[in-house]
Amino acid sequence: MDRFVVLVDAGYLYAAAGALCCGTTKRAKLHLDGEKLVRTLVDLGEKDSGQTHLRTYWYDGAPNAVPTREHQAIGALQGVKLRLGRLTKNGQKGVDSRIVRDLIVLSRNGAAQSIFLLSGDEDVREGVAEAQELGVSVALVGIEPVGGGHNQARTLVDEADDVMVLSRTECSRFIRQIDPTPPLDEGVPIEEATDGEVWGVEYGKAYAGNLGAGEIAKLLDSKPKIPHHVDGGLVKAAGKKFGAQLDEPMRRAIRRGFWQGFSEVTGQEPAAPTEPQSPSD
Repeated sequence: MDRFVVLVDAGYLYAAAGALCCGTTKRAKLHLDGEKLVRTLVDLGEKDSGQTHLRTYWYDGAPNAVPTREHQAIGALQGVKLRLGRLTKNGQKGVDSRIVRDLIVLSRNGAAQSIFLLSGDEDVREGVAEAQELGVSVALVGIEPVGGGHNQARTLVDEADDVMVLSRTECSRFIRQIDPTPPLDEGVPIEEATDGEVWGVEYGKAYAGNLGAGEIAKLLDSKPKIPHHVDGGLVKAAGKKFGAQLDEPMRRAIRRGFWQGFSEVTGQEPAAPTEPQSPSD
């Protein structure tokens, strides 16, 4: 049976699709629907090759190569295999080498007749060339560049057997910008709370109720700190409620309450008390 595999470079995906659809490459501000993205690529592979999908490989970096909740959610998708490199202060390490290795091993073992590679990095070009020498067709999948420029290495584009580009419309189906202050339901008794921590609990509940599973996982990965874009919305909303009373002790109480309410909705244990969080955290 002829089969194809899909290889996804998550770093390229977030950067290119985020810039195209949301005007940002910062992952903390992006929500990716992994299931829709994988389905999009599998459909593309089936239509182009006429073959059967074997597996999708997902490549990304993580601190000490330990999967985050977001990675775990991706890895739990049917037919997806997670490949993690290390994430350091200088960037990802070992991600490109894993892509190259799989390009060669899958081809050498005859596991697939076609490979669809979503990436833009020159460093994986040698793996593409090696796979081709072993008789495998390698199609490069890209994201529509912003402003008609380029977001894939020219040498990689030239090496591939075929090049396919996902349009802004296609990308908008699986990636969007996270709203830093999701609208709160009018029925939530948040306006009635006069105590900072109690108010924070209600805000946390309402906030969690407006998030998808992937966004919840991303936020939980930051515990016990609240990501800057979320904390900014929290403090701004609290400022409107409490005004001049919003001193540092009050902010700490509100943040404690936020995690308590968020945890009640998501079923996660609340964060332990921490040092005061500065506005820049």
